[in-house]
Amino acid sequence: MENEIDFENIYKTLWEKIYRVCYRFVGETEAFDAAQETFLKFYKSKDRFRGESSHYTYIYRIAVNLCLDKIKKKVKYSALETLGSDLISYHPRQEDPLIKKRIAKAFISLSKQKKAVLVLRILEGFSIKDTAEIMQLSEGAVKTHLFLAIKEMAKKLEGIRSEVVLD
Repeated sequence: MENEIDFENIYKTLWEKIYRVCYRFVGETEAFDAAQETFLKFYKSKDRFRGESSHYTYIYRIAVNLCLDKIKKKVKYSALETLGSDLISYHPRQEDPLIKKRIAKAFISLSKQKKAVLVLRILEGFSIKDTAEIMQLSEGAVKTHLFLAIKEMAKKLEGIRSEVVLD
């Protein structure tokens, strides 16, 4: 069949990437379950998949929406501290838990769309186009959410540079 989906190949190809996205949103303790749930939802909905986007972006959309729902239901500081670590990983010697918590609090205060755009675009390195497709937004909307998220984070993290000693 022309419309047949090779689920096993998709699973093998995308498992690590989907797990990593889930990890960034919900943390280590829930990432595996969230990734498994993502593929289960994809498998159950594959007959309804209309092909308006690629399987790749469709699965990412499922993962992002699932993780955002989990965050909404229960905020996990471990996941947010992971994000804090990721955001300051450019300076690996900076392991100050207070800085991580400030980054986590700034992140947690963002809208769910701004969080998703930051994770997909900045941490996962998706293009604007792919981020837009995953989130079912226009590219302009993604750029706006990204700009506002960075601006909001910068405002909430004012003065953090003076707290981080860079060698």
